[in-house]
Order: sequence, then structure tokens, then C-alpha cells
Amino acid sequence: MVTSVAPAYPRVARQAGMQGNTITELSVNQKGVVTEAKRILGHPIFEQYVLAALRQWRLKPSGRDYTFQVTCRFELTDDECEGTAERPATETQVSAELPALIRVTTSRRCIEMDTSQRKR
Repeated sequence: MVTSVAPAYPRVARQAGMQGNTITELSVNQKGVVTEAKRILGHPIFEQYVLAALRQWRLKPSGRDYTFQVTCRFELTDDECEGTAERPATETQVSAELPALIRVTTSRRCIEMDTSQRKR
């Protein structure tokens, strides 16, 4: 892997409490450039974020064209939210087992803090 970009957790999905997996098929040319990214499985709300991120990936040149699948797992946790009520941390956390799996997580508590601030 030369360059990897992780998808953002869509705000609408976070606020709706949506979680889920996507499976995307990537086609890579012999120079390591992603030439096609196609959603195989997953809720459409995650699709544009996943495809936009994975299209930016660059892999080591292999001398041949190939395809493989990437699973992106969007998860909400019950972890403590960093930050304050005035400035909640709503950033996502990313972990990965590249190139096959990406986990994108955020805390429900951060979402609740963020949502309550907007209602004021």
C-alpha cells in the first residue's frame, strides 16, 4: 500500500444511529492505480463516502491488473466523548487491516452532545 484514504462516517448516518458494512470491489492497474471502485454490498448512505475514499488509494505496482474486495465497517461505540459540551469531539476513529478491512467508528455520546448543541 502506497496511499490509503479512509472514508468519513457520514453525518446523516451518525445522527440516525446507522451502522453497517460495505463491500467494495476495486480494480487496480499494473501501476497500482485504482481504475474502478464498485459497491457490491452495503447501504447507499455510505456509498459515496466509501467510493470517494477508495478511489484515492494507490498500491505498489505489480506489473499486472487485478481486482480485490475491501470491507468498510461503520460502527457506533459507547465510548466516552472527548471534548466539552460546547465543543464535542465528533471526529471518527479509523483502524485498518489493509487492504482488506477498514473500521470507521465514532461514539454515540459525541453524537448526542453534538446534536444537543445544535438545538440551542
